[in-house]
Amino acid sequence: MKTHKNMKTEQDEKELVTVKSTDLLECLFTEIELKTLSNELACKIIEKTELETKKKSALSDFTGKINNMKAEINLLANKINTGKEYRNVNCIITMNSPSTGLKTAQRLDTKENIWTDEMTAEELQTEMSFDTPIKSQDVSNEK
Repeated sequence: MKTHKNMKTEQDEKELVTVKSTDLLECLFTEIELKTLSNELACKIIEKTELETKKKSALSDFTGKINNMKAEINLLANKINTGKEYRNVNCIITMNSPSTGLKTAQRLDTKENIWTDEMTAEELQTEMSFDTPIKSQDVSNEK
């Protein structure tokens, strides 16, 4: 299409209209922005390390508690399974019983004789020095 200088084309007749818009475009960081991001990254690394340390500590704490519980469970199961346990029980040892040169141990709680053994050379000496001599009537009063 030919135009003269005084003639306007269709494009010239349209008004120019501008509209604002936002587009996602690549932008290079400034030095200040890079420094800010670097500081933020360093802080996040420290926070992550602290959380991992707390996690390990909590995990270790719970692992210890679980292991303690397992030990208690095993101990209780063993007691139930065997129907018994070992305890410190007060006993008396009677020298020259049931005969001369022998000694007998008796439980004070059940009065059961638990063992008889030969007296040692020291025990056979006429002057015996035990920690606490027990009189016969003191033994019968204990339970």
